[in-house]
Amino acid sequence: MFRLFLPILLCLSMFACSQKEPLVRGALEAGEQLWKMQGRSDYTLHLEISGDKIESGEFVAEIKGKKLISVTRNGQTLKNPDGFYTIEGLFRFLHDEIDLGRSPARYFNAPADSRVHQFMLLDKELGYPKRYVRSVFGTKHNITLEIELR
Repeated sequence: MFRLFLPILLCLSMFACSQKEPLVRGALEAGEQLWKMQGRSDYTLHLEISGDKIESGEFVAEIKGKKLISVTRNGQTLKNPDGFYTIEGLFRFLHDEIDLGRSPARYFNAPADSRVHQFMLLDKELGYPKRYVRSVFGTKHNITLEIELR
């Protein structure tokens, strides 16, 4: 049974890992433009954040008329949430991440020869980021964001 399960698990994990592209400004800007043309003004954003040195958890944000109405973290209401919890805020975050990834020693206190791997997955219809993964080798500054709109 295990011999059958292992290849299936391997194929599924390879498929999940292949669902990404490098985080580069051109692709990110194209996604941003698609969101501006096709995106929604009312949506519920489900955001799962995990990683090192970051506020991990499951976040749910309500956006109405392109304005942030409320955010919960693991079911608890956040007081005074910022615009990060919107699609526009996530695009700003990813643009900042591109800049941070260029200088890992400066921003992540990484060894001088450290490499930063940054990958994203954009929704093909609406352009919004569905996934972001940052790995800074030699540090504990890794992060994963999983995003879903409802």
